[in-house]
Amino acid sequence: NLRTQNIEPIIIVAVLGKTLNGLALLKSDSSGTDNELANRTGFFNWQIKRVMPHLSKWSVKQLRDALSRTFECEGDLKNSRSPEYALVESLTVSILGD
Repeated sequence: NLRTQNIEPIIIVAVLGKTLNGLALLKSDSSGTDNELANRTGFFNWQIKRVMPHLSKWSVKQLRDALSRTFECEGDLKNSRSPEYALVESLTVSILGD
């Protein structure tokens, strides 16, 4: 549980956003070597190898929508008095519900 580990919600959302952005880049253009893909996406080679088999489960639109929701959540975390972990939980449910 991230809450019991004292991981700040803004960090969770930032990592999620970076990951979704990299996945969207891979999905839109997965041509090239692992090194080239790593340079374009910011992933490490081992991450590319782990992600590629699962990338077909997402459409570019789903990834863009998830990334958009992530940016909205980041703004909410910075500007809201709502419970932070509730915002992250809501974000997670909205992405996985697609």
